[in-house]
Amino acid sequence: YEGFADFKGGSIRFTGLPDETLRHNYLLAVRALRFAANFDIPIEPNTWLAIVRSSVRVLDYVPATDIMDEWRKVAAESMHRFVRLLYDAHILQGLIPEVAALSCVCQEKDKDGVEVNVFDHTLECMKHYPEEGFHYDWLGTMAMLFHDVGKTKSKRWEPALGWTFHNHNYIGAKMIPSIFRRMKLPMDAKMKYV
Repeated sequence: YEGFADFKGGSIRFTGLPDETLRHNYLLAVRALRFAANFDIPIEPNTWLAIVRSSVRVLDYVPATDIMDEWRKVAAESMHRFVRLLYDAHILQGLIPEVAALSCVCQEKDKDGVEVNVFDHTLECMKHYPEEGFHYDWLGTMAMLFHDVGKTKSKRWEPALGWTFHNHNYIGAKMIPSIFRRMKLPMDAKMKYV
């Protein structure tokens, strides 16, 4: 908890001047997001602004392996909040742009024709997956993050059908190895898709 004020105040807050504290260790930005997600408490406004202002430096100076070490400490039930915070802080856009881009792709949600973007749909899936009897399934929740990643490349307009996402699962499966290599995540031999 070095670099953080006591959480008893009801928020996540850096000690001292937030920008200065963060300048000494940019990994604290990701750690603050982890604490906020796991404990479900807000980030103090000045700390939040320091994180957003430093998002590019976080991506430049914090190795992907260190970010993933923090990410592995996020509970499966809290991962949807963590990913939302990464996105809102503009870190996800540099870390996994393929997932962040899903916010620009809309799909029909239900028969009422209410459209939602695929990123919000992905977060909903991540939120509900652990609730369905998979409480500690971190890997399964992580898989939910990538389940529609191929939709940005597969979206097509067909006059008779409207917007379609044919073969988005195969396209997404082909995208995963390069994403995992960039994030320094281990890959099983079965994951290699030709």
